[in-house]
Amino acid sequence: MIRFDPIKNRIYNDERSIKIGYRETRVLELLLKNSPEIVSKQDIINFAWGSEFIGDTSLAKSISLVRQGFVRLGIKETPIVTVPKIGYRLIDECVFVDSQASSVTYIPLVPVSDHVPINTHEIDALSVEQTLSDHQQSVSNRNRLCYFTTGCLLLASALLAFAKINDRSLGDIYPVNRLNEQWIGQMQVFQEHDMVLSPVLEAILYKYQCDCVAYISEEPGHSELSLLDKATRQSVNIFYTPAQSDRVSAEIALFLKRGQL
Repeated sequence: MIRFDPIKNRIYNDERSIKIGYRETRVLELLLKNSPEIVSKQDIINFAWGSEFIGDTSLAKSISLVRQGFVRLGIKETPIVTVPKIGYRLIDECVFVDSQASSVTYIPLVPVSDHVPINTHEIDALSVEQTLSDHQQSVSNRNRLCYFTTGCLLLASALLAFAKINDRSLGDIYPVNRLNEQWIGQMQVFQEHDMVLSPVLEAILYKYQCDCVAYISEEPGHSELSLLDKATRQSVNIFYTPAQSDRVSAEIALFLKRGQL
């Protein structure tokens, strides 16, 4: 007598027990439920694999594994009969459900793969999406910084205009921690009061003349140059170290070129 335990995924007799896979358990469970009637291939696939798209080959492999299990239990003729081009059926009264398993009320746990097909391509796709998400978050943070800096530059320009109209100096507006202001050609440059503009950066700013407002700040490990074109209202943030003067020059040139398009 062959017994079937759908909870522990095994078929067994008095002499030995054979472990079968989850899919094979589902296949045998449906065939046993409908025994001795014929069950179509598509019904078996739907029951055992859910919405996961598979072909007849995977079903045939699972049927073969169950049959091999019966052979290992000493069954000479398989109780699973193939009905050509239709499906399979299980011979009646050949396999019995374990009485302990049938007496227990349980909810079968359906793997996620029964609802959402998962394969290596999708895992790779998820990894790419996560990488893109991290990149988009980084870009978003950088954009927020650019918007904030641009807002500060616009506010500084507005305060300067207000001071000139009312014949007031920046010292009257910013009595504490005021910014240093200087003009390099047509470019209006602001920086912290305790900062000194390097000759290299001053030469670069003088080289690229435009109706712009520049703000220079120093952070641990790097400096930042924020540039606002008054004509186009476009801005750029350039992060650099003292050894990257060529990069600053190239970034400014590219920014001004884009503004002319």
